[in-house]
Amino acid sequence: MLNLSLSSYYYKSKEQVLFIDELAISLDPIMAKDFKVFIKDKLVREQKKTVIFITHHLNEAEELAERLAIMDKGQIRASGTIGELREMVGDPHATLEEIFIRVTKNEEIKNVPSSTRGFY
Repeated sequence: MLNLSLSSYYYKSKEQVLFIDELAISLDPIMAKDFKVFIKDKLVREQKKTVIFITHHLNEAEELAERLAIMDKGQIRASGTIGELREMVGDPHATLEEIFIRVTKNEEIKNVPSSTRGFY
């Protein structure tokens, strides 16, 4: 069962935007999964909150996020849905890790969504 004090804190928060840094760090796999479900079901779907995850775990970000932003050296280099990012790098099957590497290594990217123009 998810740590009640942690879930209670986020559930009772009046803030509409929550920042969560390194979501699953120090959590065992069961608690991490419960916390992810809690965030998606209770905070995002039920309470309509915006949750911004800051993480180095790209598989976690790909699993949870509706929109993603790739930062490099303090700047947003690309943002969008996973589909938009895949289109941007020209690979419909690219993982977020592959996209991150291509974007941060300044490889040729295509079709930069207008929402990310100006960040380069």
